[in-house]
Amino acid sequence: MEPHRHPGRRAGRATVVALVLAGCSGDHAVLSPKGPEAARTSALGWGMIVAATFVTVFVFGLLVAALVPGDRRRLRGLDDRVFLIGGGIVLPLVVIVVLSGATIWSTAATGRRGDEQIEVIGHQYWWEVRYRGSRAVTANEIHIPAGRRVRVTLRSDDVIHSFWVPALAGKIDMIPGRTNHLVIEADHPGTYRGQCAEFCGMQHARMAFEVIAQPPAAYQRWLQAQALPATADPGSIAGQQEFQQETCSGCHTIRGTEAVGKRGPDLTHVASRRTIAALTLANDPRHLKSWIADPQRYKSGALMPPSELTPAELTSITDYLAGLR
Repeated sequence: MEPHRHPGRRAGRATVVALVLAGCSGDHAVLSPKGPEAARTSALGWGMIVAATFVTVFVFGLLVAALVPGDRRRLRGLDDRVFLIGGGIVLPLVVIVVLSGATIWSTAATGRRGDEQIEVIGHQYWWEVRYRGSRAVTANEIHIPAGRRVRVTLRSDDVIHSFWVPALAGKIDMIPGRTNHLVIEADHPGTYRGQCAEFCGMQHARMAFEVIAQPPAAYQRWLQAQALPATADPGSIAGQQEFQQETCSGCHTIRGTEAVGKRGPDLTHVASRRTIAALTLANDPRHLKSWIADPQRYKSGALMPPSELTPAELTSITDYLAGLR
């Protein structure tokens, strides 16, 4: 007979696992900047490491010189004011001024103007992405043109989140009631992983996203396509009707239909995305169907409840969503 397991202990273990995963959340290129903003942050970090190493070696050198047996007449011959003024005032002041100036120079770039304007809104536990001057809306995917500065406006819809794409920029908090800004830029086309870097609840570790940098011409084509209303396959009209009749339409928007919900991600072109549930699952019909049936199986604590759809209704809605490109 299987021993009884207390649910509180299971929840506690799950929380510990989430916290551990939050600190090592995948293929973050922290030490491999792929854009000028990240390179600036990396240079600042290495500068601080070098400065801290120099100070540490200097202090321990003095300590060793004082402890090792031997002739100390040279040390005694130095004026006490040399140690007091030089080591206690001048050296710390120089280090602080240099590092403070480098920090101000690095962080001032976060408010610069950008060639593109994107708004990112943090939710528990997913990312809403809107593109200035366009009707395009995505979730957990941020498309940008490679080689151009993108100014990201950051807001939170509920609790404190933190936006972090280590390969492209430093991290910045998203605080309810406050708007922050960050500039990101990718040197070359590619896909760069991002993560919420502030513990925001039980599924914090599964609140990830991707930044997809495209050649500028390809980005413009993508943006124009994403701004269009949804076009359903003629064979999935029944699925569209089911979606609108069920509670799905109360939480999700599909432009061009009667579904205008705002609580969950915009699903107008959901099939064009690489993943679902903030990078938790690959975006294919099998995972999509499983996610719709029971989101709590994959992200316990997410706001989307298990569905009460019949197998036929579930298949119909999945086929409909899988065709929205």
